[in-house]
Amino acid sequence: MSEPHSAARAHPVAGWYADPDHAGFLRYWDGAVWTEHTRLTSSSEPARREPRHRLGTAAVLGIIASVALLGVALVAIAIAAEREELEDAAQVPIAVISSVATPTSES
Repeated sequence: MSEPHSAARAHPVAGWYADPDHAGFLRYWDGAVWTEHTRLTSSSEPARREPRHRLGTAAVLGIIASVALLGVALVAIAIAAEREELEDAAQVPIAVISSVATPTSES
């Protein structure tokens, strides 16, 4: 009898794979065992890139909300400072100087 199909599929197919013992090299897998045949990884093969860090939607919304809150706080501080200046100016007594000359009696 022949071997079941599941046993035949337990190993990867024959081909060149990254050498588990030497970085930058490929080693030939014959379908059952590693052979002694190795070669340098060619530059034409796509290199594995590290995934780029991406901000999630929640982080972007958090940054936008923080900037908006900071803007509202700055406007509120400016309005409060303006009101305080107006109140201080209203409490200062204003001196009225009259330029009307009073008649003198020299007769």
